[in-house]
Amino acid sequence: MKNDERLNRFISQSIYTEPVAIKKLRFIYSTILKYVELNEKRLENLSILEVGCGNGGIVFPLATLGCKVRSFDINEKAVNKIQKRNDQKNMHTVESNFLHETMELVEAVIGQKSHNPRNGGKREYRIL
Repeated sequence: MKNDERLNRFISQSIYTEPVAIKKLRFIYSTILKYVELNEKRLENLSILEVGCGNGGIVFPLATLGCKVRSFDINEKAVNKIQKRNDQKNMHTVESNFLHETMELVEAVIGQKSHNPRNGGKREYRIL
């Protein structure tokens, strides 16, 4: 499948239709493909966590790429909608108050990738 076809399929799986949301989906798509290429991974071996997944506007497109997608949201009704619509084996969504309960205790959320041979083995930190 060509990249343009895959991108169109990726976008078509989202509930988002506004131009700014489509731009965000294109960014996510291209970033994932760059990450896969730089790290010599396959999409099927990529694990992704979406925090605050809402109604699944991003998780469904990610699942169509073949990635292992995990997501959670504080909104039980939104999670129930995703779970009812989900027929993907590589996608799992749960309702959780984790961030809501934890955010009072922290000032920043940092994700760490402990080792990347492409940048000399330096640790990488991402502030979300």
